[in-house]
Amino acid sequence: MYHGAILDRVNTLRTWGLILLDDLEEGAPELKTNYQDVGGMDGMLNLSYAITGRPVYGTRPVSFTLCRPWAFASQFFSPPPPMATVWAELMERYHGREVQLTLPTDPRHHYTGVVQIGAVSGQARDRIPVAMTADPWRERNEPTRIEAALASAARTIYLPNEARHVVPTITVDAVTRLQLGGKSYQLDAGTHRVLDIELAPGENVLQASLVAGTAGHITVEYTEAVL
Repeated sequence: MYHGAILDRVNTLRTWGLILLDDLEEGAPELKTNYQDVGGMDGMLNLSYAITGRPVYGTRPVSFTLCRPWAFASQFFSPPPPMATVWAELMERYHGREVQLTLPTDPRHHYTGVVQIGAVSGQARDRIPVAMTADPWRERNEPTRIEAALASAARTIYLPNEARHVVPTITVDAVTRLQLGGKSYQLDAGTHRVLDIELAPGENVLQASLVAGTAGHITVEYTEAVL
């Protein structure tokens, strides 16, 4: 089965008849380190953990080649546009720009990074190399959105999260008391992003109740991600 790459929600297979070859490489993100020797202690101190208390990562390389077999493209386009035209459009749309890239290896997530489009190559002049310098995390294509009705009694809300710690956006329509990870917060009506309210990987349990009134509503939205 043929697959294309999806760049900013545009499928190269459906739009230009460009298929992915088998040279796809998805590199691992580089682990950031900042080791300092401290006298009087064993080993070295890794200062890269100082801010977050957990590993932090640099960018990751992604590369692949797009190919347009003439016989295959002829089934979708009559006649197929010249490769020079296709290449020029890819250059205009994507070269040097930050885009979202979804690959068939993981259709639920996307990379975000800067793309470089290479020159047309191959004996049939039908191949275009593509390289991306991507952010370390692959994010869900769609954000997670959880809604619940609230009352004066505490409501338990389960917030599943993949591998990345994330600060959610919380919208309430009345003054609301929240409890998460043993800490309490009070939010006025409106939309909030409180940096202290952070979801850990796995299932997070949020307790929410109205400070006053008998009926209310809460919406929690965040984008999950994996390495």
